[in-house]
Amino acid sequence: MIKKFLLMLGLTVGLPCLSQISKTNSELVSVIDLSAVADRPVCDTVISHGDYSVRVIKENDKVSHIGLNLFPDEMKSSVDAELLEYIETSLLCKCLGLKTESLNDLSVTEGSTGDFINITPATPHSVISNNSRSMTVEWNLDGRNVKVELPVGYQTAKEGTRSDIEDDFVAGVKRSVSQRAGKPAIDSVALEPYGDALYILPGGSYMNKEITDNVYLDSDGEAMTPVWNSAYPAESVANLFIYPSNLYGGQKVNVTVLKHQYGEKETFTVTVDQLLAYAEKSGCQPFWGVERFENGLLEGSLFLYNPTQGYDHVFKVTCTPADLISGTGEIEARASLFVPTNNVQNLYAPYEKKSEDKKIRYEKNNKNK
Repeated sequence: MIKKFLLMLGLTVGLPCLSQISKTNSELVSVIDLSAVADRPVCDTVISHGDYSVRVIKENDKVSHIGLNLFPDEMKSSVDAELLEYIETSLLCKCLGLKTESLNDLSVTEGSTGDFINITPATPHSVISNNSRSMTVEWNLDGRNVKVELPVGYQTAKEGTRSDIEDDFVAGVKRSVSQRAGKPAIDSVALEPYGDALYILPGGSYMNKEITDNVYLDSDGEAMTPVWNSAYPAESVANLFIYPSNLYGGQKVNVTVLKHQYGEKETFTVTVDQLLAYAEKSGCQPFWGVERFENGLLEGSLFLYNPTQGYDHVFKVTCTPADLISGTGEIEARASLFVPTNNVQNLYAPYEKKSEDKKIRYEKNNKNK
């Protein structure tokens, strides 16, 4: 089933993309007085321009983001920072009357640009993703609605051609020093028995029931910890990709990216946490499915799905779990980046609780050890 899905994805990777967000940033920098932050190579601050509050972020003495100050940081970390910052930038251009190509993607459908003088991160608002095709943001301003809409896709919020965007992702992963976001506390009520001694924290399924974000747990009688044990190789590898933990150590993954340009590829080595932290910060959710586990060699697929921008990073993974767990092995992964998923329905199905006779028992999988 996973093989058929990967073949379908292979038919879609040639779609082109264009974005103007970096060009728009440059145009804004040329018209807004940034003297207050000119001598600061790194900053994240809010300045005033006319009647508008403008957020400016600088990294390495370069403006990486400039736009209206509309969304709280906690929302950006949980929704999609790139798209929300794109909205802030595009709306600032509209409010200032700048004519840029990126403005064609965003429309104010209720209210007016003047309303954004009074909208702040504290203004009640909602963000709705419409089947990975479009996004709607609505603010409640003194009892009336202000609403914007835009189509979504990696080409909306990112700069350059498909090849440029792939190169930017690879460069971002290599330089990333971010840590993966911590998972919420384990809800013991949601746990189900798994095999003779373990528990499973069921998550969601992606594309089909074999690709999930399930977590496998062990108990010492007082606390639950993710399984990382050679007695449970498949479950341990699933946890490595899905559930952050210091138990795994700095596992290395050798990634070969199959580029959009036919015949081009790039290979690099990073830690699993480095790869996943960068992808998750970009709005991706990891899902994992095992394709084959024979003679100690495991083959599977890691899907890093971005629900708001409508794409996947798809990694075909091979590894020897026993070596990983002992600290002597590495992971090999072949990746296709920014694979569109707009044409796939029911991407994220809720977990359906199984009856006892339908639960997968570990003893069945144990034959492959």
